Formats: sequence, C-alpha cells, structure tokens
Amino acid sequence: MGRRLVLVLVILAVGVAALPPVLGMVYERQIRAEFDSAPVNPMVVLELADYQRGLFQSTGTFNLALTDEYLANMRASAQVPAEGESRSAEGQAAVDRMLEALGGELSVDFEVQHGPVTMNEGPEMGLAFVRSTWIPASGELRDFQARMNVPYLLRSDAQVGFDGRVEFTGHAPAMAEIDGDYGFAFSGLNFDGSYELGSRSMQMTFASESLAVEEAGQEFRLGGMAGQADLRLFSSYIWLGDMQVSMQEVAFVALGNEVPVNFVVRNAGVNAVAELNDAGDRLAFTGEYFLDSMTGIPDAELTDLRMGISFSNFDILAYEQLAQQAQSMSTASPEASQAALQALAPLVTELLRGSPSMELAPLTLKWNGQPFAADMRVNFDANALNAAEFEQLPANPALALAALSGNGKLALSEAIATQLVASALRDQLAQNLPPDSQLTDDQIAQAAAAQAAVSIETLVLQGMIERSDQLLKSDFNYADGLLTVRGTAIPLGGQ
Repeated sequence: MGRRLVLVLVILAVGVAALPPVLGMVYERQIRAEFDSAPVNPMVVLELADYQRGLFQSTGTFNLALTDEYLANMRASAQVPAEGESRSAEGQAAVDRMLEALGGELSVDFEVQHGPVTMNEGPEMGLAFVRSTWIPASGELRDFQARMNVPYLLRSDAQVGFDGRVEFTGHAPAMAEIDGDYGFAFSGLNFDGSYELGSRSMQMTFASESLAVEEAGQEFRLGGMAGQADLRLFSSYIWLGDMQVSMQEVAFVALGNEVPVNFVVRNAGVNAVAELNDAGDRLAFTGEYFLDSMTGIPDAELTDLRMGISFSNFDILAYEQLAQQAQSMSTASPEASQAALQALAPLVTELLRGSPSMELAPLTLKWNGQPFAADMRVNFDANALNAAEFEQLPANPALALAALSGNGKLALSEAIATQLVASALRDQLAQNLPPDSQLTDDQIAQAAAAQAAVSIETLVLQGMIERSDQLLKSDFNYADGLLTVRGTAIPLGGQ
C-alpha cells in the first residue's frame, strides 16, 4: 500500500513538474493568436513586439499606439484653443508634451507564470498568473513617468483559474505636477474584477478619489469617481449588460474671466443597461441619470434631477454598421468626415426599419427650488412607409413624419415658465434692437418679463395650458401627421 502511494505521488510530482512547460507552449500559441486575430481599430494599433517562453515563466512586450489618422485629428483640434479660451505658455507647453506623448508608442511588459502553482501574494492554484506593467521605454511618456517619480503608469495582475475565469486587479499610482501657472494632481485609480473567457463576460469595479487641473486661473475638478459593470461582449461594437458610474463632484471654476464661472455639479451619475430582445435581433438601451445639485448656471440652480431615458427596437445589424461608421469618422480628415457623415444617412434609414422607439420618463427636477416634471414618448412605425419611400428617406427626411407618433406631458411652476419664456424673449429683443437703442439690459429684461407673463396668460386662455395644483400643465399628442396640444389641433408648416 505504501509503495503504491509513493508511486502515485511520484507520478503526480512528475506531472506537475512537466505541466508548466506544456502550458507555456499553449499560452504562447493562444497569445499570438489573440494578437493576430484582433479586429482592426481605426484609432489604436496593437501589436505583440516580443515573446520569450521559458519553462516555468514567459515574458513579453506588446505595443500600443494611436493610428496616424486619429493622431492627426487630435493634434489639429488640441493645438487651437476653443473660442474665448485663453492658454498660457505653460499650458501650451503641457498640450505640446501631451501631443508628443500621444504620438509615441507605449510598450507594456508582461510576465506569465505557468501553472498549476503560481506565486502572487502567496502560492495559488491556477493555469497562470499574468502581471502587466506599463513602463514607457523612451519619449515624452518616459520623461513624464520620471517627473512623476512613480514606478509605473499602470499595473495589472490577473490569475487564470482552471475554469477559464480570470480574476484581475489593477492600479495607477498618484501623480502631481506644477509648472508655472499650470498644474495637476491625480489621486490614482484602482480597479478589480473578473473575466469569463468562454462567455466573454466581465464584472468590474473601479474608483478614483480626485483629479484636479489648473491653468491660468482656471480650474477643473473631478472628485469621488466610482463605478461598477457587469457586461458581456456581444460584438466588436456592443457590450450587453449594466453599468453604473457616479461622481461626487464635477467643477469648472474661472473666477478671473470677464464673465466669472463657478460651475459645480454634486453627486451625479448614471445607471445604464443594454440588452437584446428574446429573438436576439433587436437592441435596447436604458439609462437612469441623477444629480443632487448643479450651480453656476446663470439665474438658476438645479437640484434633485432624476431622468430616465430608453431606446428600443434597434435593429442590431444596422446598429453595428452605424457604430462602425461613426468610429471611422473619428480618424477621418475634415473632407473625408463630410463624406462619412453623408454615408450615415442610409445607415440611419436601415436602423429605422426596425421601428425604434424612445421614451423620456420620468424627468423631474427643481429649478431654483421650483418643481419641474415632464415625460415624452416617440415611436417610428416602419410599416407606415412603403419601399419606395424608405429609399427616398436619406434625401427627403420629411417623409419620416408620416411614420412618427408621440405624446408627452409637462408640469412646472409658473415661476419657472415665466423665467424660461422671459429669457428667450430677452435674447430675441436684444438681437432686434437698432444700433442706436438707448435701452439698458435691465430695461430689456423688464420688458421681456412683462411680455412673458402676457404670453403665458394668453396660452392659458386659449386652453393650451391649464393652472392646476399651483402648477402650469400641458400635454401633447402627435399621430397621423396631426399635432394636438390639450386636444387643440396645431397647424404644422407644409401640411
């Protein structure tokens, strides 16, 4: 009995010792196949630069770079400040360094420990342990890493289990830099999760405490970012599942501007879901957005915003073609972008063949403490158009009106309604004043407010709006080319 046990143990030991080199050969074939079969991306080039297989451990390097076309577009847009934007010499130097870094090649070194026993924080059982470390070899990114005094820009660890499940963690270190009146500070990023190789599904969480950028008296802040995802890769352009992202603060402050800016959003986020119908040929998206407060808007403070929006019945093949075309536009020259934009119209037409619909419900918020609520639905009935009309849609979008239907409701305080109407009228009055007008801004605002009150009262008398529960309420319906507001038909131009 003892001899048999010893023999079994010896056979197992030999098998365990022989398994890592065998697994090393398997991993190399799989890794090379993954890089060879990677889909072409118009924005990023990915290539396996080196792979050295050992008995118990293999090492390698893969390179990441932006395509020349995408980089050219980024350079063209980043070199020219937006209208009304000032850029200091230090800020321009930072932009130049960023562009130089983006134009380089990022090398990622990785090592693969062959199973069945791997070493991470301690011995673990699994097919492999993989550590990837983003350490630039040269160029601006290497200089940037040296200035930041960090061991790497990003590191990720992955443990491959016997069931094909990959458990991973990752970390980007904290970094900060001050150069004249330009500076930034980043608290770092942590993420972890798992990936199922067979089903191509991923669960992931991530979090970053803060990011702040300052330049020439202007400041951008992002605080308390966190998220989680439970997704399945359906195709190159579609992830199915749900994802949540939240931020405790998003702020842009420029108090030294001619018109001071102090825009702050607190506790905002989104919960998003993408899913297929039972037949697997129609795609639906649902998003729930929220924020607790938004300040810094002229004459307004938004609080307690909640918004749900959904899109359904998207033909999945048409959506993939549309997504592919939209991605290719990001790398096209201005001339090519115009042609690509024209090519979108037939793809949108194909998307409409699935009879898509959109729903905005609910939308609720408080505007300067006053309530606002709305909902809306829009449907497209592909059966309302014949084949010839569908062919003409790209050149004559007005044909789509025959296939559209929708309805909605609105309820808001009279204070909000008066402010919104007065703001629109104020702009209209200011634009139409003669050059020698002596009216001041305050006088224009007073005239707009008085006219707004009259306009609202007129709509109430006409039955377009009703006063109810201290709110102004209305509803609309559109079907068969006829628009009605609270039951009253509204003529549409050209009909």
